[in-house]
Amino acid sequence: MDPDRTIQDPALLSDYDVQIIHCPNSNLEDWPAVSLPRSSACWESGINVALGTDGRRSNNDLDRSCGTAHGCLLAKGVSGQPTALDAHSALALATLAGAQAAGYRRADRSL
Repeated sequence: MDPDRTIQDPALLSDYDVQIIHCPNSNLEDWPAVSLPRSSACWESGINVALGTDGRRSNNDLDRSCGTAHGCLLAKGVSGQPTALDAHSALALATLAGAQAAGYRRADRSL
């Protein structure tokens, strides 16, 4: 797969049932947060995007709630929209989307 094509064509990711793990704390260290616009375009297209961390490299306290808050703030900052990633959606990305990415899929979307 050509990475440039997948960035511009989220439908291609959907065709392959790609699961995206968005690590906002890592993106803060690698600013500009190049994956933020890509992640938001993907979740807006219905592709599963989960919040995660790459471990102690970027999040030395491994606090998932901090990563969730950073994900909200980064989405708002990059998009310029105060409602870009609301708390309800962020919680879903941190829980349900993570479970789905790990292979736990339930029809009722509950854990």
